[in-house]
Amino acid sequence: MVLPAQQIVDSCDHDSIIVVENLESFRRIGRWHRRYLAARGEHPLFVFRGEKDGTRADAVNALLRRTFIPVFGAFDLDPAGLGTALTLPRLDGLIAPDAQELDSHLRSDRQASSGRADLYQKQYAHWAPSLERTSNKEVLALWEVVRRHGEGFVQEAFLERDSLVPIGNGQ
Repeated sequence: MVLPAQQIVDSCDHDSIIVVENLESFRRIGRWHRRYLAARGEHPLFVFRGEKDGTRADAVNALLRRTFIPVFGAFDLDPAGLGTALTLPRLDGLIAPDAQELDSHLRSDRQASSGRADLYQKQYAHWAPSLERTSNKEVLALWEVVRRHGEGFVQEAFLERDSLVPIGNGQ
């Protein structure tokens, strides 16, 4: 559904906004695990960030500038995803595992990690400078893990899971 920003601002009864980077993840929000949503408000408004064709990121940013409720980002944990999250006019937090869990996951089982070295390599040169300079502690902690492992981690690999610990790992 597409609504004008002013209509959302005027009649918003949501207590947070969750900006979703990927359309497929946006389509599957009903399957997201509650651990990622528990501290994000009782009634979040999910907004697809947009693509170059169709919904525009600048329209989403205009909406965020006009509202005063907390904004959370659901982005891939790769240079482009973390860097794009920083371009939001406001960012109160990410919908993501914490840095320690991500680090443990990427170290544990390389074949089952869902890590994407190809994404990391393609995106590093463009996004690394802004990620290195960020003052956002959550983004910086995740960036340090991603950089250390040299691979990204797509949101589809974690949003619908309770834990990054592989099933059958004895934990």
